[in-house]
Amino acid sequence: MKEYKKLSRKQLKSYYADLYAANSGSAELQQLSVDRPDEAAELAEFLSLKPVFLEVSPIHLISAMLCLIGGAELPKFWLTEIDPQQAALDFFNDGGFDRALDAVGTDNQQIVVNMAMAVASNLQSIQVFGSSIFELLMLREDEDLFRAVLVDRSAVSAPVVQRRIQLAESQQDGQFFDKLAKALKKSRPSMPEASLNESRAVLYLLEDIGALEELTHSDVTRLLVDELEVYDDEGLKDPVAAVTKFVQRFKKARTPKP
Repeated sequence: MKEYKKLSRKQLKSYYADLYAANSGSAELQQLSVDRPDEAAELAEFLSLKPVFLEVSPIHLISAMLCLIGGAELPKFWLTEIDPQQAALDFFNDGGFDRALDAVGTDNQQIVVNMAMAVASNLQSIQVFGSSIFELLMLREDEDLFRAVLVDRSAVSAPVVQRRIQLAESQQDGQFFDKLAKALKKSRPSMPEASLNESRAVLYLLEDIGALEELTHSDVTRLLVDELEVYDDEGLKDPVAAVTKFVQRFKKARTPKP
């Protein structure tokens, strides 16, 4: 029996590890541009499609990636397995995805890598704000657009942001551009507490699979503090109360504004 609806405890930990892997891959590409400035322009050109893909939900990006590497039928196959979630994890973690990517043409490889980088940026946004960049952009509120840019500056080239910039230009909206500049400088809006990034990502995953509402406060505390060790309870008199308040803030931030 799986402890978290569709996911077992082991699978939840695996997804959490994949989150770190995605962030590491993005950081490695950034470092590559710093270490090899002569190749930075070529890399930027290679990743020029990523801002467009930020307006696509991560699940749809992953589906499109599978199609481009010739794996359109894989989800149907996974559903025939005893544990579909484990079958999908095995494909990505055991090299199946990488081998399929190596076998496709250069153009499709570029598209898939851009999609993968967009997924990684969405995961980073989930860690920081408890919402994906896709979700922030689709809200079409200035503060949410600024949050998206704060996480990934290339979001400024996303079509929805470009349209907002064009509107601000036509209206000579200096206040908008001042706030956008602060987001690009990563000085505003304020960043949530970084030490809780991993905990926010776990809550997002639990909510996404419909498990968060079924867990007691003690269950969530045990998962974050003891099992995944992503929430530091050192010095806390009542870890359950602290985690409960954290979960409440997470849910409030995820609730659409009227």
